[in-house]
Amino acid sequence: MPQLNSPTRVPLSISAPGISPILKITSPFHRKSNFNTLIKAQTKGSEHSDQKSKYSIQSLRKNANSRDGADNFTATRSLDPTARSSQLLSLSFNLREKVLYLELMGVDSTKALRDNPSVLRASLSSIKDVVGYLKQMGILYKDFRKILGMCPQILTLNVNKDLVPVFSFFFEVKISRKDIRKSICRCPKLLICSVSEQLRPTLYYLKKLGCVIDCSNTVLLVSSVEKSFVPKLEYLQSLGFSYKEAVEMVVRAPNIFRASVENNLQPKIDFLTNEMGRKVKELLDFPQYFGFSLEKRIKPRHMLLVKYSVYLTLPDMLLKNDKEFLKRVKQLAG
Repeated sequence: MPQLNSPTRVPLSISAPGISPILKITSPFHRKSNFNTLIKAQTKGSEHSDQKSKYSIQSLRKNANSRDGADNFTATRSLDPTARSSQLLSLSFNLREKVLYLELMGVDSTKALRDNPSVLRASLSSIKDVVGYLKQMGILYKDFRKILGMCPQILTLNVNKDLVPVFSFFFEVKISRKDIRKSICRCPKLLICSVSEQLRPTLYYLKKLGCVIDCSNTVLLVSSVEKSFVPKLEYLQSLGFSYKEAVEMVVRAPNIFRASVENNLQPKIDFLTNEMGRKVKELLDFPQYFGFSLEKRIKPRHMLLVKYSVYLTLPDMLLKNDKEFLKRVKQLAG
C-alpha cells in the first residue's frame, strides 16, 4: 500500500483491486477530507468488470476535463486498471495540495469546494496569489478562516482584475487599511463585488441621501438600491413619515436598510404600537429602535417597566446596559 511521506504526514490509502483512491487529510483542526466526496467519480470492480469501469472512467474523465482541467487528466477506457489508478492518483494529489492549503488556514475545504466548485479548476499558485495580496493589504492570517469560510468565491478571484480595483476604491473613499480589514471581516462579499456596477453606484446613492460610510456600515455597499434601499424608504413612508423624515431616519440608523420588513421592522412596529401603546412618531427621534433585538432587549425591558409601573423614553429604555437600566427603573419606582 503506497504511502505519501511529507512533513505534514498525510496518509494515503488506495483500495484494491478497484481504482478508487481515498485521501485522508488531517489538519491541525482535526478534520478529514474524503476525496470520494470531492471527486464524485470512482470505478468499482476489477479488470473483469470492464463494462462498469468503462462508464466510471468516462465519467471521471469528463469531470476532470470540465472541473479540473489543469490536471490534464487523459484517462481512456483502453487503460488497464493500473494505469487508471495512476491517473486517478495524480488527480487526487493536485486536489490534495489545494485542500491541505485551505485546511491549514482553518478553512473548511469541503464547504469551500461545494460553494465554489471553481476552486477545483484553480491552480494552487493562483490561490496563494490571492491570499498573499490580501495579506499585503492588511488582512491577518487569522482572518482567513472567517473570510474564506463565509465567501470562498474569493479564492478564485483575479488579483489584478478583481482585488486591486476594490482596494483602490476603498482608498479613494478615504477608508484606512485598518478599517478596510474590519469591513472585509464583517462582509467578505465586498471583495467579489464589481466596483463600477455595484460599489460605486451604491456609494453614490447613499451619499446623496446623506449617509456617511465608514467601517461600521460598508456592508451596505453590497446591497441593491432597487431591491433593498428603495423598499425600506417606501415602508417608512407607509407608516406615516414623509420622504424627508424617512431619509433622516435611515441616515441616523443606516442598518434599517439591511433589515427585513416582514421579519424585523414590522414585528417591532406591531409591538411598539399594540403592546407598548406608543406612537410611531417616537421613532423619528429614535430610529435606532429598529436595531435592538425584539426578543432579547425590547420585550424584556418593556415587561419590567410594566411590572414596576414606570415609563421611560425609548432611548432611556434601550440604550442603558442591564445594570444601569434596572437601577433607573427602581429609582423611578421608589
